This record gives sequence, C-alpha cells and structure tokens, in this order.
Amino acid sequence: MNRNNPQKLSEKATGRVTLSNLNPRISYTIEGEGAGGVAGFAKGGADVSLAEIGQETLLAYTVRADVGGKVAQLRARRINATAKSLAGQFFDRFSEQVVKTLPR
Repeated sequence: MNRNNPQKLSEKATGRVTLSNLNPRISYTIEGEGAGGVAGFAKGGADVSLAEIGQETLLAYTVRADVGGKVAQLRARRINATAKSLAGQFFDRFSEQVVKTLPR
C-alpha cells in the first residue's frame, strides 16, 4: 500500500472468540483472534474480574493485543490504542445491558 496510490484491502477476515478460566461470579478470560490475509492477524483478550461491593458489582479488566502482518506492522501503535478503546466501549455497553436486566 502506498500513500499516493491507496488501495482497498479486499481480503476476507476470519476470527473466533473464546471464554476461558471461568470462575463464575469472580473472574474469566475473553480471548479473540482473527486473520485477514495481507492485512495480517490480530490476537487479543482481556482478563476480567468481578467483585461484589454492597448491592453493586465492580467489573475490572486488563486488555492485551498483538498484531502482525505487513499492514499491522505499520499501524501497531494505532491498533493497540484502538483495541483498548474498543474494550472500554464493549464493557461500558455490557454494563448498560446488565443494568437493564436488574429488577427495579
């Protein structure tokens, strides 16, 4: 890819997400990986912990991301920042959905 002649990446991506280290009501690990031909690959995950504080649950997480491939090598910093931002958005939305299911 060249800045003066940008090209679309038309590769199809594949991926999967898994949950592991399941410790119900306490912690778990969510991991994902994907590959997209010349675009490269991405692997990442989050270790999630839950803690009861009175009537509420505190959700804390640590995110990690790893990328590789030609395009990924050029944009690794941006990809890592985006991964952290998307994880934050995911858990914010997750929290909103959980709150909606609670009895009032």
